[in-house]
Amino acid sequence: MVFADCDGTLDPLELFDLIAPIERGNADLVLGRRIRAERGALPLHQRLGNFAACFLLRVLYGVVVNDIPPYRAMRWTFITRLGLSDRTYGFPIETLALTAKNGGKVVEVNVSYRCRFSGESKVTGSLSATLRAALKMMIVPIRLRFRRLAA
Repeated sequence: MVFADCDGTLDPLELFDLIAPIERGNADLVLGRRIRAERGALPLHQRLGNFAACFLLRVLYGVVVNDIPPYRAMRWTFITRLGLSDRTYGFPIETLALTAKNGGKVVEVNVSYRCRFSGESKVTGSLSATLRAALKMMIVPIRLRFRRLAA
């Protein structure tokens, strides 16, 4: 299963790189690490929030990642066991936290990231939305850290 923003920021041809570790049996979750970002594509507040979320995952779960990206792939048989419930800003970090908590293997693959073709991001388009997303991305992994896994 692949998750991707469809706003022109991601290269659909890199999908094959994203799913390759799953096909080889080396990963349950693959993150498209936005290493080749076009100038202006990742605003400072987005990079800082991303850093904080990655740090929180490292401290709470011991999972070392460098990005909480919009481009992710998961093994279907694994994702259906996670019990994902967040339908808003917390979904990407919930996916990572529950993957770590369930002993899943996370791999990062470098991908390109461009400026949006048009429109405004629901997360970074306004200060209030950015703050709501940041709060949710901090609360979700803390809450999940202390929740028992389903039997």
